[in-house]
Amino acid sequence: MKVVFTDTITVKTSTILIDSVQSSNATYLLVGQYNDPYFGKITAKSFFAMAPRAAAHKFGSNPQFQRLTMVLYKQYAYGDTTRSQTVYVHKLAVPIVKEGRYYSFESKAVEPTPLGSKTFAAKDLFGRVVEIDLSDSFRDEIVSLLQSTDSLTQEQLDAVLYGLALLPDPNDDAAILGFSASSALLSFLRLEYLDDKGAKNYYYIGLRPVSITANETAPKAVRFNQVTADRSGTALAGVSPYAPIPEAALGNAAYIQGLLGVGTKIEFPYLSEFQKLGLVAINQAYLLFSPVVDVESPFYTMPNAFHLLELDANGKPIKVPISRTQPGSSIVWKDTIYRKVQTEGFDPLGVGQDLLVYYDPLTRSYNANITSYIQCVMNGLSNRYQGSAIKNNHGLLILPSSLSNEVNRIIIGGHLHSGKRLHLRLFYSIIQTE
Repeated sequence: MKVVFTDTITVKTSTILIDSVQSSNATYLLVGQYNDPYFGKITAKSFFAMAPRAAAHKFGSNPQFQRLTMVLYKQYAYGDTTRSQTVYVHKLAVPIVKEGRYYSFESKAVEPTPLGSKTFAAKDLFGRVVEIDLSDSFRDEIVSLLQSTDSLTQEQLDAVLYGLALLPDPNDDAAILGFSASSALLSFLRLEYLDDKGAKNYYYIGLRPVSITANETAPKAVRFNQVTADRSGTALAGVSPYAPIPEAALGNAAYIQGLLGVGTKIEFPYLSEFQKLGLVAINQAYLLFSPVVDVESPFYTMPNAFHLLELDANGKPIKVPISRTQPGSSIVWKDTIYRKVQTEGFDPLGVGQDLLVYYDPLTRSYNANITSYIQCVMNGLSNRYQGSAIKNNHGLLILPSSLSNEVNRIIIGGHLHSGKRLHLRLFYSIIQTE
């Protein structure tokens, strides 16, 4: 047996756009806009349903209603947080809750007049909280609804309020902000009033939670984010779904941005040549890649981690069926997920143990152990292999693990980059037979 090492295997690198990214029931309510010199003008808007609190409300005989405020808790920011930006709150003009999914290119009609707005720089927020006072007329509308019943139901609220939307000012160039959407205790409507004794009290209407009932096939979509890019004047101006842009057209680099669906496609066109060497066993295989711009930027932070999605013969991510259980419920429902390279030590043909590729600040690079994946590809290329651990050699797509929640982007060196070359480092054994 002869052990060999190589890192000169040709890797074909390109940038592609996938046609849709799900944004239903995301972790954040995203809103804002900034101009990215590489990716274009990025704009985010959020649309969401509201829900009354479960307890009955008692305002007393002569309450004095003061103000209605949209309270938002910031958990995420991307862009220049030192610049001022404006967030507008609008009423939805159409229902939002539905069975099925929303994608990041979708939108919802809103009432033209904003209920309220606030201008601020994200870095100056006290306690990460944004409070936007809403119009007196909307306050009175909510008060009238509350005074018509002792315990506000979801149906009663939906009849008056389809939901709300957060929109940026069209002239802003600052940051995309992410406000908590996972807890009704962090983002909500707060109605302030004085009771009969003049004491200040509050009534809260929270974001509608994600839930599922026994007769439903999946949780309803109760919120989503729209994120769009105007790429005019950038190197990505002509990008279209599943039409690869070769790295040479991008300065020997490749682009990645999660919610916008921009990813780096990796192909290994010459792995079949190894079959000419005889029986080959992969000892170790590492895919290494490095950022080439804004590595230390405080505003354009890189994605925290990446997944490697497996592609089909058409260059599209492969989807596989799975069963899910909604937190807090025993109801099982069917879903689909992208097939991803699995962590070493687990079944390479399985799902649920997805490889996470993190940045190493010491080497300033990402190092993905894809040994089992490459072995399965080699098995599929071999006419001698008789087992079932086979994968097709259609390539991989690098995308952030936070695909549906964040807009963090990165530009990495391609295989032809002079200083930050993406490459496959391979240790393999040639099994000699007589």
